Amino acid sequence: MPVLPVGANTNPASLAGAITRFIKEDQSVSLSCIGAGSNFSAGKALSIAKLYLSKERKGIIDRPRFEYVEANGDRRSAVIHELETYPLT
Repeated sequence: MPVLPVGANTNPASLAGAITRFIKEDQSVSLSCIGAGSNFSAGKALSIAKLYLSKERKGIIDRPRFEYVEANGDRRSAVIHELETYPLT
């Protein structure tokens, strides 16, 4: 499953486009977020991606989980958003 890193300065519209591309191809994708700002950017991107995908009659399931990752030599906690698709009826 591809993992897209998200930062506080990530453009939500660009991230939404990347999410939409993976979901349209029926692939699962994960977002890796460290810090409040990156989670905020991910939330905005998910909202935009849901709008894009509603025209395709697809929805997104977000399964967030915590995980420790190495960043700049430090052990940091990250929120990993695992995204999957489902058909809208």
